[in-house]
Amino acid sequence: MGMMVADQQIGEPDTIMPVVGNFSASGIRLEDETGQALIESASFETTEGKHVAIVGAGGSGKDQLGLLLSRLIVSTGGTLTIDGAPLDKLPEAITGRRLGYVGPTAYIFSTTVKDNLTYGLKHRPLAPPEYSADEKSARNKHEAESKLSGNSTDDAAADWIDYAAAGLDNADALTQRALDVLEMVGLKEDIYALGLRGAIVPEDKPQLAARILEARAAFRKKLADPELSPLVEVFDKEKYNDNATVGENLLFGRPVGDAFDFEKLAEHPYVLEVLEIAGLTNVMLDAGRQVASTMVELFADLPPGHEFFERYAFISHEDLPVYQALLARLGREGVDALRDDERTMLLSLPFRLSPARHRLDVVDASFKAQILAARKIFADNLPENLRDAVEQFEQDSYTASASLQDNILFGKLAYGHARGTEQVGAAIADVVTMLELRDDIIAVGLDFQVGVGGGRLSSVQRQKLGLARAVIKLPDVLILNEATAVIDGASQGRILDNLLGEFEGRSVIWVLHRAALAERFDKILVMLAGRVVEQGDYAELGNEGSALMDLIRAE
Repeated sequence: MGMMVADQQIGEPDTIMPVVGNFSASGIRLEDETGQALIESASFETTEGKHVAIVGAGGSGKDQLGLLLSRLIVSTGGTLTIDGAPLDKLPEAITGRRLGYVGPTAYIFSTTVKDNLTYGLKHRPLAPPEYSADEKSARNKHEAESKLSGNSTDDAAADWIDYAAAGLDNADALTQRALDVLEMVGLKEDIYALGLRGAIVPEDKPQLAARILEARAAFRKKLADPELSPLVEVFDKEKYNDNATVGENLLFGRPVGDAFDFEKLAEHPYVLEVLEIAGLTNVMLDAGRQVASTMVELFADLPPGHEFFERYAFISHEDLPVYQALLARLGREGVDALRDDERTMLLSLPFRLSPARHRLDVVDASFKAQILAARKIFADNLPENLRDAVEQFEQDSYTASASLQDNILFGKLAYGHARGTEQVGAAIADVVTMLELRDDIIAVGLDFQVGVGGGRLSSVQRQKLGLARAVIKLPDVLILNEATAVIDGASQGRILDNLLGEFEGRSVIWVLHRAALAERFDKILVMLAGRVVEQGDYAELGNEGSALMDLIRAE
């Protein structure tokens, strides 16, 4: 009962007609499940291509009206039409494509930024993928099984993006359009930052990898500036990096996969072999003893969950008694009496030390020299089966397992400098701008995985992405329902101006969370207790004693 008929939900018309014309509401009513009226006898008309603001206090029914106009809910009484046609009778295939809606909380899917951005352009497969003979055979089998089981036979690997619906010709045009829309909603710089954190496969993007190496060289020149040079300690095969850990100095590269997990280096047979050849085993054990002793002394009396455990300690509160017992046994029986698991516990501690950050006087000049010798042994004798497990740093080579930013930096940020990260970020940005790399990096940011429900993005970033998703599909009518409420005031104004400019000549219906913003709109609907009590432009409604002015004063 009350359900939309199947053909209206899933039918695919031969032609997707535009949704144009005036919205006309006559006595529309909306009741909740208890019969309580949320909207009661609301009547109004909008003009095609004009911008309409809907304002009202909480409980006025304005947000429900936004949902009705977007056809996400259906009225329980009265009539609501677009160009004379009942809105509730239009197929989903048309309203889903031609109406754009963003509510107070945009839903973000657990995929990439780009997939979220283009979601409103994906309705059916439009271009089949290229398959090898074996892949085609597997695809045919999968399709046959789908038919037998009654499931969809649509190919998930096809290109589903309707470029024409967005007024575009191809994927390259879509990327440029995405950059423009991201700028429009104030998200472009955020995606740039995500792009810097992202990685590429240099074989897939050789030109970009080469350009990033150009940026590395340009950044290296910037480090000649005496104000910038102390902020970054660059990688040098012949030098120990005080801002890197002992483990990072030993590998002098980035692990690929889990073989050389920095947290488990003390367990790796080849690492242990290198330490033995370099004469470092007992040195590392003694360093581990010193670290454990210091940690126990400093943290034994702190309560569980104390912030110092997170910030400074190598040993958790739960493990402190274990290390206390280990140190006592070591003092009584000596290092030769230690079990293998106890030796691993001690060896694991110095691997985490960074001299610049952890001033424990454990990593001295002699220790560094021995680690450098071990670094050479590690690289020169790396077994064939482990060659792909670590990507060693080379000044003239792109590090595929590192982010774009780390490739440009090619070093470690120096610890302990106020605003150092900000200054280095600005220097990288200067290089990126000089080399005209910003848009390429943003394109990498489009491939950023946003996490479950967009959890790797902030609430503001998620909302801006929802706005961009609605805009990029080029809707005939854009309906925004308090869609900028979580965004700061200055950004709200810029986004509002940008979107109204973008939709010049196209219909916008904006349910505003602040009535004062309504001055920018062609028409204003003022709601009170489920009714439209005033409608007109700001000049008509901005007089003293009007419901609109009462709302503005209440803010």
